[in-house]
Amino acid sequence: MMSSKKEKEYSILKAVYDVSCYDDVIASEEPDFIIKKSEKTVGVEVTELYANSSNARLRNITNYVDELLDSKKYRHKEDVLELKVDNIQIFDKNNEFVAESNAIFRGYPKVEEFIKVFLNIIQTKENKYDRYISNVQYVDLIINDTERYFVLYNEKEVNEILLSVDIRDILIKTRFREIYLITKLKTREDDTIVINYKLTSLLIDLYLVIEPISLFYCDACDEFQFKVLVKYLIMLGYKVELMRDNLEKYIINMEGNFIKYEDDGPNVYLTNDNDFSNKYIKLEILRDDLYSNFIDAAKNRRKLFTFSAIIAYPIKDKMN
Repeated sequence: MMSSKKEKEYSILKAVYDVSCYDDVIASEEPDFIIKKSEKTVGVEVTELYANSSNARLRNITNYVDELLDSKKYRHKEDVLELKVDNIQIFDKNNEFVAESNAIFRGYPKVEEFIKVFLNIIQTKENKYDRYISNVQYVDLIINDTERYFVLYNEKEVNEILLSVDIRDILIKTRFREIYLITKLKTREDDTIVINYKLTSLLIDLYLVIEPISLFYCDACDEFQFKVLVKYLIMLGYKVELMRDNLEKYIINMEGNFIKYEDDGPNVYLTNDNDFSNKYIKLEILRDDLYSNFIDAAKNRRKLFTFSAIIAYPIKDKMN
């Protein structure tokens, strides 16, 4: 039987993964879950984001809300400043007095404060990555934004906040296969959504180099396009390999995720299928000044461009 904490984590896990698609889901510690399919295993670490410690206590200590409203009984000295209790009057739509009651007022963190907390969570979990990876092939991180901070922001604003160049560079360095962020957006306020955080960041970087290639070399061969992509991704810090099969089909191997060229262009596949490695051979990327022209152009565009799209979907299952 799971503890209440583990049940809560399992509820968050099911919001992101359709657990019925896996052979087994094992509750563990470091990482919180191990999910298995055939002979492949993925570790999943689950964590929650709070604006501050006071908000965490308010949400997690049983009866704390009632204690504050009824008798202003604070559990921590920080809460006196962060969780202010005051009297309010309630009026109906006709401005008629309805009731009087105590209410808890919490501050709304500034963007830079929220980002600091958010990145600190990622770094804290990254510091423990070696423990997580010991018994699995890949590790994913789920961050549940309990504040639903982005409910006041649209996709473009979220992109500017969460996917600046500096933050994307931090994401490249993290070893998690994917980081999922559960939150809400202004434009989708009826839905709690899951953002594929690292995938969105990767697709932005791919677009910045693919677009000029398509514009100036629309008939460029698969090999040329893929070699430019690989050189660019390596320059940014991604760990990638260019591979080819006996049918001259190319893929980019990104530690278990794959970019495959198809009729509509490069597509990204998130997969645990290691059979790719057996079907493709690794290619060496030699220096070429023509590659450098595209890479330099992409680097310059990277500093200037902002995007309005994010990769997100409604949660797969309601959370407790």
